Amino acid sequence: MRTLIYVLTFVLLCPGATLWAQERVAETVHNLSAGGPGQIRSADERQVCVFCHAPHNTAGMRPLWNRDLPVSSYRIYQSSTLDAKPGQPTGSSKLCLSCHDGTIALGSVLSRSDRIRMLGGDFIPSGLTNLGTDLSDDHPISFEYTSGLAASDRQLAGPATLRREVRLDSKGQLQCTSCHNPHSNVNSDFLVVSGARGELCISCHTMQGWPYCTHATARATVAGSQRADWPYSTVAENACQSCHRPHAAGGRERLLIFEKEEDNCLSCHDGQVAGSNILAEIDKISAHDPRRYFEVHDPAEPLRGDPVHVECADCYKCHQRSGILSDRSFSAHRLHIVDQRTPCSACHDPHGISVTRSFGSDHTHLINFDLSIVQEYPATHRLTFRDLGTFAGSCTLLCHGSPHNDRQYSPQSI
Repeated sequence: MRTLIYVLTFVLLCPGATLWAQERVAETVHNLSAGGPGQIRSADERQVCVFCHAPHNTAGMRPLWNRDLPVSSYRIYQSSTLDAKPGQPTGSSKLCLSCHDGTIALGSVLSRSDRIRMLGGDFIPSGLTNLGTDLSDDHPISFEYTSGLAASDRQLAGPATLRREVRLDSKGQLQCTSCHNPHSNVNSDFLVVSGARGELCISCHTMQGWPYCTHATARATVAGSQRADWPYSTVAENACQSCHRPHAAGGRERLLIFEKEEDNCLSCHDGQVAGSNILAEIDKISAHDPRRYFEVHDPAEPLRGDPVHVECADCYKCHQRSGILSDRSFSAHRLHIVDQRTPCSACHDPHGISVTRSFGSDHTHLINFDLSIVQEYPATHRLTFRDLGTFAGSCTLLCHGSPHNDRQYSPQSI
């Protein structure tokens, strides 16, 4: 009879669950009972569900919620590229925060007059699971996920097309429980679907071209780099999480792993993971070096905004074709680009010039001739560019069959 009462009590405490679901909960760190598998657990309490649910003496909140709700005012996520309008946490997110904001003791439940004694600390320990009251570095929650939002954002799936595991609440809001299932840890981190290969992220975020891009398909292993804590072994498996972190992000506005934008690129493109070693390129004498700027770039900024800067994500939106083809800065731009179909890279290198090749030529304006197009001047074997001031310079080289021996250009020649 006692066993039957225990089973019936469980069904009341965990609505919609089965006995098998309870067994799975008991195997996760959300089992805070004395028999739980985690480091944080009770000293003597044997009930599993009581830390969140109780059949009596609760606050009257569904589902039979057995904890006080936090009264904190949270700093919420903000971004210049965010179309949603998140407010203070509501619904199931507030229930999750009654443990995960670290303000209410884990053993403080409404059905007991005394706090349940805990081993390993009364409050959730510091780390990724303790979100605190600053949620500006966490994925936004408690906003209405509507078809209008998806239409205005254009990179979001419509609410009617979300996979069934990703559920909005009864008010159509996205909550913590849209991504996490507190009763099952089958997918790790209590995710409703696997985080591998960006499966959970792309349930909502429909990034054009993503399935075919390098970050979605690269098999390079990340073991060579110690700069980030990627959950999976290859770039393709980490997918979105190669650059982004949904909680405790270093770069808050875009949920980037690192605060400095370029560090999210250089954590792989430093010769340790990716085939392209961008770090070596921007270490050259003349280069577009994004490390010179901090908290300047914004994806929503004007095309030619102030202050002038270059970040990895800016390549290369700065040079307007109409301005270049006006021949204002170089009298033969149109001749080279339009008439002779010469690529910009024939003369310019966005990543600068190597130290070993820097002598005998000025490399301002990122001049670094492509040797498959431009050759040395035959008589002197020189291949040089001299900077003669604003919009002025000279070239000594052989290009498109024409020898240039200190051929000069200036504003007067335009």
